[in-house]
Amino acid sequence: MPVPVSLLERLHRTSIHHRSVEAAATCGCFFCGATFHPAEIAAWVDEGDTALCPRCGIDSVLAGNVGAEVLAAMHAYWFGRSIYFPEDERWWHKLRWRLMPLERRVVWFWRTHLGPSPPGS
Repeated sequence: MPVPVSLLERLHRTSIHHRSVEAAATCGCFFCGATFHPAEIAAWVDEGDTALCPRCGIDSVLAGNVGAEVLAAMHAYWFGRSIYFPEDERWWHKLRWRLMPLERRVVWFWRTHLGPSPPGS
């Protein structure tokens, strides 16, 4: 069952300015998915009010045992919007070949409408 967006938004608000996380029995990071005891938190930001995850160093710490499903949903909602590029050279080669026609059109448009050539061409 999907986690409601309203819950994801509400939980996110509890991940900042929450020194009270120290009183929780356990914590979870919705960036890396780690769970840990609040005593493991060694770094704080936002004038000492926002915890950084002791595993990954990201300010995505939630107090309490929210569960792996909620942590995964939080990660997908808040960080899944980023673009991920694999490091596989074949993937980059394929992407380059697919983008070549677009690159040619952009360079042509730039030269005919905007000036000599776009930066880097």
